[in-house]
Amino acid sequence: MKANRTLSAIIGLGLFATCSSLQAASLITHVKLDKDLVVVEVQPKKQTGSLSCVEQGKQHLWAVDTSSTAGKKLYATLLGALTEQSSVELISGQDCEHTQGYERLIGIRIK
Repeated sequence: MKANRTLSAIIGLGLFATCSSLQAASLITHVKLDKDLVVVEVQPKKQTGSLSCVEQGKQHLWAVDTSSTAGKKLYATLLGALTEQSSVELISGQDCEHTQGYERLIGIRIK
């Protein structure tokens, strides 16, 4: 599991270099999987109002599309961080692509 978390973190960090913003250190409190969409909540809550594509009531949440290999790896990494209660920084894709009105999560840095 640790190797998967490291790989996903590296994938996320590679994407971070191109276009993203970073959420300050947080703990993952909830991870919900519904078909190919994973919704993530952290504590302290994510700052709101950053993206116009995010729907009302979803501003404090992140989402990952698990239909891709990268999405599946990120999901596994999120579950590992949740299980171990690791401090994390979440990396935004700065859009809502394939996430049904949620801010798209593209990476995670485990502290």
